[in-house]
Amino acid sequence: MNEHRQSRIRVACALETPLMRQGIAFFIGTLQDMEWADDVGDALQIAEYCRRQAPDVVLVDLQLRTLSGLTLIREIRQEMPVIEVVALTTYNSEAQARAAIRAGAKGFLTKDAMPEELADTIRIVHAGQIRLPRAIVQLLGRTLAKYELSDREIEVLRLVAEFSATKTVAAQMNISEETVKVHIKHILEKMGARDRTHAVVMAIKQGLIPV
Repeated sequence: MNEHRQSRIRVACALETPLMRQGIAFFIGTLQDMEWADDVGDALQIAEYCRRQAPDVVLVDLQLRTLSGLTLIREIRQEMPVIEVVALTTYNSEAQARAAIRAGAKGFLTKDAMPEELADTIRIVHAGQIRLPRAIVQLLGRTLAKYELSDREIEVLRLVAEFSATKTVAAQMNISEETVKVHIKHILEKMGARDRTHAVVMAIKQGLIPV
């Protein structure tokens, strides 16, 4: 039983609307592979909660009243990089999407998303991959559509930007170095980049990966 509980994805949130917070908590409670962390309630306390309890994934509302959602995302990712973040927003805003990705969020959802989409996003983000809804992809200047990069390829780019070494990227993604090299080859071809450094610079400018 304890092993089963430990295998669940622990989800916390920075949401100031009680109805939304409780609704998401109820939904998470119906999923066998997830569990809702203690209800912090106060968004100002979520960073301290993360330091003490280290949930796996945190949902952050970008429209927080008491503090900047982007600042909170940045704080969590810089101090606790093992914790992944999903940004929640009311609007399909290109500027917000870019800012959230740059701050370190790996998932981005509008608040009118279906519960199943939220669950899928949490699972994908927890696995270390980036998840963006189709509508957000289109708002991001159609960059992904232009380059036709997969979520996996974007994750490779992010790790290349962070670690550079192919061996380290392979270890982070639990894949072989040869597979990483194949991904990079495809990325360079799709983006028309000279080398991996050029591809990373292009991706940062387009807001595909955080600075």
